[in-house]
Amino acid sequence: MSRRGKLLPLLYGTRLDGRSVLTKVDLRSLAFFSVMLLLIGLAGWLYLRQASEVAAYAHEIRELEADKERLHREITALRAEVAMQGALQRVYVVGAQLGYHLPDTSDTSRRLRLVYQPPKIATALPGAGHEAGPSSDSNAEEPQTPGPVGGGNLFQRLLAHLREWIQSPLGDSRPQ
Repeated sequence: MSRRGKLLPLLYGTRLDGRSVLTKVDLRSLAFFSVMLLLIGLAGWLYLRQASEVAAYAHEIRELEADKERLHREITALRAEVAMQGALQRVYVVGAQLGYHLPDTSDTSRRLRLVYQPPKIATALPGAGHEAGPSSDSNAEEPQTPGPVGGGNLFQRLLAHLREWIQSPLGDSRPQ
């Protein structure tokens, strides 16, 4: 073997008392290990720096998304408020033009009372003489017995509703 092959990065010799002592240092090997240690340290520092920047950007993105969501909710609430005020103001203006005004809260005689009257259901096929509804001659309600779920009675009632809906005028959507 050559002398170069036998050299280790650090060569040890023995002292007279038996302890080892550093006698020679291979400068090339020491420089190589120093450069490698420096490169590994720089790579680790670069990785940590990039990871911290990514974490900072992720935090900033989350804050911006929260601000965006908050602003979106605020814009939606403001649009609803503008629509509500615009619609109410328009109702007040049109009502004032027509001569209407808001009653006093203490006036109980001027309260609006709404009564719901469910539509009358035809019990038989239309045209069979047993049709109930607005065009019927009698106002007395006939007792209705529900038929089986899959039976013809349900189908007949749905068909009667459909025919009544088709024959009803388009412009008359006011409750009676």
